[in-house]
Amino acid sequence: MIQLQLTLDEQLPDLPAYAVRVSKRARSVSLRVLPDIGLEVTIPQRFNQANIPEIVRENRRWIEKAMLELEDRTRPEFRTWPPEQLILAACDQTLQLRYETPATSDRNPSARLDGDLLTLTISTRQRREVAVLIATLLKKRAREVLAPQVSQLALENDLSFRRLVVRGQRTLWGSYSSSGTLSLNYKLLFLSPDLVRYVILHELAHTRHLNHSRRFWSLLEKLQPGARVLDAQLGDAAALVPPWLEHLR
Repeated sequence: MIQLQLTLDEQLPDLPAYAVRVSKRARSVSLRVLPDIGLEVTIPQRFNQANIPEIVRENRRWIEKAMLELEDRTRPEFRTWPPEQLILAACDQTLQLRYETPATSDRNPSARLDGDLLTLTISTRQRREVAVLIATLLKKRAREVLAPQVSQLALENDLSFRRLVVRGQRTLWGSYSSSGTLSLNYKLLFLSPDLVRYVILHELAHTRHLNHSRRFWSLLEKLQPGARVLDAQLGDAAALVPPWLEHLR
């Protein structure tokens, strides 16, 4: 079992905020800086957590350097926390984000979408929880946007599949299984309509050829002229996704 606990910086004002991950697989303490939660301290199950602040203090120079390097690698629009807006290029929509402080008695965070306004009731210091809440809503929005496109493109090209699922894959934009399940990544919402269409057609082409053979690419080029060019563009498309979503499923 892995437990995650957030230590807020107002409790230890001289230290950067950090999350504690208790892992039965860990044999020693490790530190890493992640886009979604900042500094994460992983400890073995029986490690005394009272010793963590001193470890963080001792490694403060490395932590600050790692955070600066992470910021340098992050696109300017993704450096603000909490996020103020989300640009969903796939459906030409820009969501404005508003945060409300939850009541003391309310421990369940919530999110509601009203047009282009996304309201989240949660403490913004809970970085990972905020990201999870946004991802959950985006998965629902992605299905609304992607499902009609998949059905229409399948119908137009006389291709079929058994079911569509929308997930949060870490390394794939989409996949197709021999059982007939077509899977798409909700993060496609951040890509251009042309790239989204290409990914859908790519996976639909797998309904005929479960490989990347010449026959597959020949079919895909008929479905989408310039498929190879679009496929190459996908290599840089991950940069369009907020980095604090990359460690979530």
